Amino acid sequence: MQKINITFTKIYKWITFFFILLIQGGAFLEAEYITWIFGLLFCFFLTVSDEKVKERLKSPYIMVYLLFFAVFVGAAWVDMKLVN
Repeated sequence: MQKINITFTKIYKWITFFFILLIQGGAFLEAEYITWIFGLLFCFFLTVSDEKVKERLKSPYIMVYLLFFAVFVGAAWVDMKLVN
């Protein structure tokens, strides 16, 4: 029987992926393309394994995750201000 390797990091990555995907879909339908593009980049980042990020960037995964999250929220804020 296979042992399932589910870590806390994988759980919050996929929960975040799901919510960003929902926001991304709404942004595309509302023609908020900046949010859509940065959401796409954030979703691509969430599919990369934690070990590869730590190995390539030499920094903790949570710091890179928070940076991508902050950029996504900032892009969404800018997109909201441009539309209104």
